[in-house]
Amino acid sequence: MSLQDIMKDLESFDPAKDKVQTFSGLPTGNYKVALEGVAYQIPNTDQNFNPYNKIVFEVLDGDYAGRKENMQLGFEEKTPSGKPVPDFALDKNARTLIKLYYVLGIKFTLEASEFVDGNKIVDQLTPAVGTKLLLNLNVRPNKKNPDYPYRNYDFDKIEESEPAAAVTEPAKETKEESPIKDTTKDDVDDDDLPF
Repeated sequence: MSLQDIMKDLESFDPAKDKVQTFSGLPTGNYKVALEGVAYQIPNTDQNFNPYNKIVFEVLDGDYAGRKENMQLGFEEKTPSGKPVPDFALDKNARTLIKLYYVLGIKFTLEASEFVDGNKIVDQLTPAVGTKLLLNLNVRPNKKNPDYPYRNYDFDKIEESEPAAAVTEPAKETKEESPIKDTTKDDVDDDDLPF
């Protein structure tokens, strides 16, 4: 997208009413991505969220090439206010992580007690940075907070095929007389034998 295209899109921007920051992540779709990085995010004391693993993917091709998708997976059983995190949320996050390990070719060895140690997840995923995979993203509206829609992830392996070898014409052989006779032929005459 060029600056001219951006300015055209901004013709409908009303600075009196519209927000400056308009983050819009990737839309629903299937993307060929590479694992770009993984980190463990721990909130400051004045922030009201649980620690989580931030897993970053970069889109490799298509209209969104170069864009990033930040997936967040948390495994704390209680919210910062002390309410229990719903079982379905923990289940979905665990399934997502296990599937990601599988697609990246990493043996999943975490015990239930180790899920909350985000640094252990970072240590296990870091060697896979750069690995290509398919990201299947499903975005749905969040009625309680429309600015932050629900983002559901699934993954598949990429079957990389070998590029086809270039077809070239065989080099023309030149017949030069060699002082050494070729004795690898099936038909050997008595004259070809050294004794």
